[in-house]
Amino acid sequence: LDADAREIKVEEFVPPQIRVKAVPPKADSRASTNLIFTVSGEHMFGGPAKGLPAEGAYMFEDAPFAPRGWEGFRFGDENRRLQPNFTTTKRARLDADGRADFVASFSSKLCPRAAVKLTVQGCVFEGGGRPAAARASTIVHAYPYYIGVALPETLRHGTSPRVCRVVMVNP
Repeated sequence: LDADAREIKVEEFVPPQIRVKAVPPKADSRASTNLIFTVSGEHMFGGPAKGLPAEGAYMFEDAPFAPRGWEGFRFGDENRRLQPNFTTTKRARLDADGRADFVASFSSKLCPRAAVKLTVQGCVFEGGGRPAAARASTIVHAYPYYIGVALPETLRHGTSPRVCRVVMVNP
């Protein structure tokens, strides 16, 4: 080769042939032990991607609870924290409608600060094994209610009077 020449490889790019959608549980669901999410696939130039292999994955993360109408209140326990918990599911095959349901298992041993952000991911594999993926997130609630505290400015600065307001809010 010439000193100024370089060898390169050119590969043909083929765009994905499948459109994938991940649908989390309904927003503001209770974080029960089993939260169902759906992965669907459809061919770009046809119908449902029926029969193709698919897999799901999910992750729970801490999320703030800040309901409208309760501005000035702080909700949650800052001493609690969810540990990293990315989990993959077993593979399944898409049904005749190009869909498969998966379960995100929420353990009662998890101790989130307040609300929980559930991120679900779906991956569908084309005939040759190439994956196409999608993600979606929603907020779920681990607790039946949240306790909020509003500290007056005087309490924050250590002066009198020492009175605070406490509320219990159902999500």
